Amino acid sequence: MSLTKRGSAAWPHFRDGFDGLHTGARILRNSGQRKTITVSVSPAFGSCWLLPRIRTFRAAHPDISIRIDASEEIVDFARDEVDLAIRQGRGSYKGLRSELLLRDVALLVCAPNLVGGVPLRLPHELAAKTLIHVDWQLSSDAAPTWERWVDYHHLSNLVVTDGLRFSQEDLAARAAIAGMGVALITMAFVTDDLAGGRLIRALPECYDMPTAFHHFLVYPPERIENDGTLRTFRNWLLAQAGSASTPSRGPLPVGVFS
Repeated sequence: MSLTKRGSAAWPHFRDGFDGLHTGARILRNSGQRKTITVSVSPAFGSCWLLPRIRTFRAAHPDISIRIDASEEIVDFARDEVDLAIRQGRGSYKGLRSELLLRDVALLVCAPNLVGGVPLRLPHELAAKTLIHVDWQLSSDAAPTWERWVDYHHLSNLVVTDGLRFSQEDLAARAAIAGMGVALITMAFVTDDLAGGRLIRALPECYDMPTAFHHFLVYPPERIENDGTLRTFRNWLLAQAGSASTPSRGPLPVGVFS
């Protein structure tokens, strides 16, 4: 079955009306004291960064439940049962407010016992180590790959094509913790592991690489304005990001982008 030409012309107006009804019903449901907040987040970021911190929110606000929607799919806030989303990107999302959570950087990490507890001194020492790759879902011009790292630091003689490959950043981090090799991964996924000593920098900080993508909290502006419980969670989340433990870099900045 398919719409007629007249039906196709009318459909956008019906769709907007249905979306408006859905939004109105959501506001009515949440006009009292909200009990549950649904946050959409990628599985990797959820397990590495958000999940370890949720307990502090629950301790401070035991009356508010958190539902984690682990997904990398694009969120349609007008139709999906999602209140807030955390996404890794450039921070530009049409019609939505985007607040910077974590400004990222790619760095090399490994288990302390892989290098005798002392970072390597020079990149050519990586030739004797297994390299851990992430098959990033980011656009090809922004993904912090080993190949891009070699180009950035002008290390054309270093071969970085072999090694272990993972489709998720959290799996790459776990492999590094297990002593399986050296991983090139962004700071947000290993912040706690570096602070806890489970990982160390495999090379000095001068071998880090800037990234084009960062982590943002994304939501429709009116949703925060109309919901005090969401504001509470949003403010807590930004505070967690601002006080995140980031070796050698201090507090991460928080800002607002449109």
